[in-house]
Amino acid sequence: MELRIGSPATGGNFYQRPVLIAKLLRALKRDNVAFLGPRRTGKTSCLEQIKAQPGDFLPILLNLEKHDTVEAWLSAMLGELRKTLA
Repeated sequence: MELRIGSPATGGNFYQRPVLIAKLLRALKRDNVAFLGPRRTGKTSCLEQIKAQPGDFLPILLNLEKHDTVEAWLSAMLGELRKTLA
């Protein structure tokens, strides 16, 4: 495993969190989830893992930092939805 600062950890660099990911998936089956935590604690990496192995879900992962309006966010979300459903 290599320590990488910056981009999310994937593949062999991803520290597996099967219990956390299972809890997230169970919670998502019931309702919406706010997955909050400090910077650089693996939130995006966990979400990337769910996207790679979605099970019953059709995940769309958006980086909202680059959007400064609701319209831009909605446009990006619709674009990702179109790509996912294609």
